[in-house]
Amino acid sequence: MFHVMRHPSPHGPRAAAIATLARFYRDPAPIRDFAGDLSAADCRLAMNIVYGVLRQRQYLAALTARLCRHPENKLDATLRQALAVGLYQLFFLDRIPQAAAVHETVAAAKQLGLPPHLAGVLNGSLRGAIRQQGSLPRPEDFLNHPEWLTERWQARFGEAETRRICAANNLPPPLALRVNSGRCARAELESMLSAAGIAARPGQYAAKAILLPDYQGAIASLPGFAEGLFHVQDEAAQLACALLGEGGEALDILDACAGLGGKTATIAQLWPNARIQAVEPDARRGQLFAANSRRLGFQTMLFAGTLADYVAVNTTLFDRIFVDAPCSGTGVCGRHPEIRWSRRVEELPRYQAEQLALLDHAHALLKPGGLLVYATCSLEDEENGQVIRRFLEEKPDMIIEDCRQEGNLLPPAADALLVDGFLQPRPSQGLDGFFAARLRRR
Repeated sequence: MFHVMRHPSPHGPRAAAIATLARFYRDPAPIRDFAGDLSAADCRLAMNIVYGVLRQRQYLAALTARLCRHPENKLDATLRQALAVGLYQLFFLDRIPQAAAVHETVAAAKQLGLPPHLAGVLNGSLRGAIRQQGSLPRPEDFLNHPEWLTERWQARFGEAETRRICAANNLPPPLALRVNSGRCARAELESMLSAAGIAARPGQYAAKAILLPDYQGAIASLPGFAEGLFHVQDEAAQLACALLGEGGEALDILDACAGLGGKTATIAQLWPNARIQAVEPDARRGQLFAANSRRLGFQTMLFAGTLADYVAVNTTLFDRIFVDAPCSGTGVCGRHPEIRWSRRVEELPRYQAEQLALLDHAHALLKPGGLLVYATCSLEDEENGQVIRRFLEEKPDMIIEDCRQEGNLLPPAADALLVDGFLQPRPSQGLDGFFAARLRRR
């Protein structure tokens, strides 16, 4: 029987983590914030715990079964999530003393209304985990991904590579920045970060990337943020933008799925004299896009509607179009671990239909001779290769351009990320899973 929580607004990081996990398992959805009045530091700790529990879900479930000797789905909901939160702290957050992890987790569960007898079960199970630490299963023995997804990856990539992908997804990825090349050199920003005591290193693949492997603070607290010297962007997305090319011509460029404006900012730095337009239907994202535009100093026209709406009213044809299509996100389920537990294989045909519709609209906006870059953060062929093949069947005036033939588009290190002429990095290679293709109109 599930226990109904009496406190909808928890006031501590562990209570917030327990409540967020319980809410997610009732209604899987993107995790953006927490209930309760949390400080910035407590919010970061809560998010760290929630994402960590989701990255280690199967392992923590195995520990729970060993320690409680009850089927996980028979446990009280608050007790089940409190156990996961406590066990994650004990085995993955070394900076938290074990006694404090146990005490604070039990207190948080009580705050959420866990009855005294179940609080005793929670306390005893966590203390038992400490005593049995040497005889418990190892985290590396668990893939911590749903079976439908790992079976697909094994069929496509092989068992060894699937294990490498899952292992990478089960670790927090480093924070990746893209230097604003119109305002700052990469070495200059690296020096600023070093002076602030923040470990930073150049990206492995993208020329303007900086990785912060250990940073846990707020993005806005980083040196250079207010001055617009960088924006957050994984190397895979930076490389996908680079497939548009780079130059000083006054081209017409469209970002067809602009989101928060990260890729628009990168495109603006690659083409400083271009006339850039962007499309974003979501009002909240549009506000964040405007804030990023002001901070980073790029000028663009933002259309607040869908790409279909834009096609209906627009009279401009574009030299370059970037379509970063909505997708399942299976390539970024390390950075956003809730994705692996909320997606279903049955959703892939719907995503494919949406992606083909976007490409159809983009085709209507592309000049003869123009270039279209299609990208997703998915590892699934239904959203990548299959989409390209179907699009080319429907549009015989479009052809594929092999990314390898354009040697100046990507740094030499990125050759390892190219498969069949497409950009196809995987998490096992140290960056987000992605797909990008260059398509030219005859």
